[in-house]
This record gives sequence, C-alpha cells and structure tokens, in this order.
Amino acid sequence: MEPENSYTAVNNCMLDKQSEKDLMESYMAQRKQLNEWIKNHPMFAHEIRRIRDQIDKMMNKRADALVMYRQTKKEQYLEQAKLLLMQAQNHLKTFSKLELLATLAKR
Repeated sequence: MEPENSYTAVNNCMLDKQSEKDLMESYMAQRKQLNEWIKNHPMFAHEIRRIRDQIDKMMNKRADALVMYRQTKKEQYLEQAKLLLMQAQNHLKTFSKLELLATLAKR
C-alpha cells in the first residue's frame, strides 16, 4: 500500500507543476494583451492600467511567497503562491470578458 501512496503523491505533484506551468503560460499570454487593449480601447486606458497594476501587485506577492517557500520549505507558502497565480489569472479572464463587451459597445 505504501508504494501506491508515494506514486500517487509524485503523480499529483507532477500534475500540480504542469497545471501551474499551464497557468503561468496562459497568464503571460493574457498579460501581453494588456498593451494591445490599451491601444484598442483608449477610452478605458486608465482602467486598464489600474487593473494591470493590481495584477502586478498580486504577482509581486506571489514572488514573495515563493521566496518564503524557498527559505522555509513550508508548503503553505507554495499553496499561497499558487492561489495568487490563480487569482491573477481570474482577474485577466474577467477583464478579457469586459474587453469583449467594450468591443461590442463600440459597434
């Protein structure tokens, strides 16, 4: 029974790393779109910048949590970093929906 538990733990860890990698790639792709959105919607440039700053603050907190994880090896910091990445990703997803509405409102 012990080998199965360790196998599933390793497998879950690999899945977590892969999902975190996918989240990070998705975040970076959407983060690059912010400047394009400012160009496409100059009327909302100030709001876009505010959202970008909020997301940057979240990612700075994530970096701090990763540093604390590296220093202390406590899993709570790693979980906190994952949560902050997911929150930043959710902000960007919400914003992309708003961007769609702004595009439709122009027409």
